Amino acid sequence: MPHISSQYDPVFYWIIGLGLHFFGPQFWFGRAASALAAAVILWCLGIIVRQFSPRSESSLIARFCFLGWLPLQIFIANQKSDLPALAIGILAITGALALKRRATAVIIVSLLVPLAFFTRRSEFIPLAIAPLLLAQRFGWWWGLWSGVCSLSIIATGSWLLDYTSAGGYAWQVWGLQAEVPRSLSLMLTHAGAVAMSPATLALAAIAVFFAWRLSDELRRQFKNSQALETIFFIANNSRLAIFLYIILAAGLAFFGASLDGSNLNYFLETGAALAILAGVAWDDVEAIISPRVRILFLTTVMLGATLTFLRVGRGEFFRWAGENGSGGGVAYLDEMVGLARQNLRAGDSCISTRLEMAVWSGCRAAFNFV
Repeated sequence: MPHISSQYDPVFYWIIGLGLHFFGPQFWFGRAASALAAAVILWCLGIIVRQFSPRSESSLIARFCFLGWLPLQIFIANQKSDLPALAIGILAITGALALKRRATAVIIVSLLVPLAFFTRRSEFIPLAIAPLLLAQRFGWWWGLWSGVCSLSIIATGSWLLDYTSAGGYAWQVWGLQAEVPRSLSLMLTHAGAVAMSPATLALAAIAVFFAWRLSDELRRQFKNSQALETIFFIANNSRLAIFLYIILAAGLAFFGASLDGSNLNYFLETGAALAILAGVAWDDVEAIISPRVRILFLTTVMLGATLTFLRVGRGEFFRWAGENGSGGGVAYLDEMVGLARQNLRAGDSCISTRLEMAVWSGCRAAFNFV
């Protein structure tokens, strides 16, 4: 029989499998998992920002900016692995920054990073950022140890998946994906859609300001210190680690958005990283702008986020309900299920990545990860 390449990873299928086991075929459990993951990310953003600024306003800025991020508004209740994986990855970064006990932080981070990777294989940036933050807090040996442990778990898990799959896990998730066509115009289309959001413009302005302040700080360090002192300053600067997180997330987003069939979900992690930066930089922003400008800035972010959310919600409603009673996506699903019922006998086995549709069609669903 042919081998089916799965578009998702094992931990996400375990999450969806729980919903199927306890509640039967439905879509709401996977959607609820994404919404819960978004709530976890918002909670983590506040904790991360508090490690740099104790003011609650800075944490709120980070959360509002992420809530206004267009890709989040589109995928906040989607049955996809993006938000659950990002939530686990952000939890790892939060643990690296906030957990007080060294051994606890190292163990939890070393486990969460591989868990994020096996929820969504492109969620590997925490593998670089979380150990770096641990190294800055507890010493480079502990950060290195955490990184080696996480990488060992990922390598061992990938080898076991490859060894136990007749189709070849490594080939399916890496070799086959490498053959997907890429398009610069598609990447620019996705990037343009994200850039049109008011929250994106506000975050971009803060990012430019943050980069300017950071570069000025580095220039002073280069001017007044010896080379070795400067190296230690760079290696132990958590603000630089946050900026590195943005660069890596943006690079991965642009690469992923160029793949044929991609969507704005590739920009989710970039939004989370930019939101962290906005909260971290807010104290510096307040110091140079007047109260009126701050109010205008916050109003723009919140109003833009609200209008974008209403626009996305309206589009989602018509996508499923259709215009003028046409039925939209619901009618399309009903048509697919009806067609399957006409051509299948009750109890036939169906191999599908859409278990709910198989069961609704009267089939005995058979899903194989590989």
